[in-house]
Amino acid sequence: MSEFPKFTLAFGIRSNRAEAFALYHQAFGAAKISEEGSPEDAANHLIFMDLYGLNVLLGPDDGEIIAGNTTYCCVTFDKEEELRKAYDALSQGGQDYALGSHSFTPLGGHVTDKYGVKWWLTL
Repeated sequence: MSEFPKFTLAFGIRSNRAEAFALYHQAFGAAKISEEGSPEDAANHLIFMDLYGLNVLLGPDDGEIIAGNTTYCCVTFDKEEELRKAYDALSQGGQDYALGSHSFTPLGGHVTDKYGVKWWLTL
């Protein structure tokens, strides 16, 4: 998938994401939209699926940043200034983890807002 959808619900999965997808497919009839990377490269293995019309990403949980199997919301922006505006707003009273480049995006970062909602913002 060359472009991420604008909004994605993401499940941070520490274990085998292919097995997790198989379970969600069996339980809910989830359909695989795309897959990037390979299960052998856990840090870069991503599975996008459609779950009742909602984009869901099965991706890494980032260990120290977001511990455990975690649910978070992913928002992809068209412009860096939009990303930074949202990041700054969500960081107020919350906890940020610094923006940086990653293998799949030139700029992205995690932030937990003051209500405890975890966000992954990417360009």
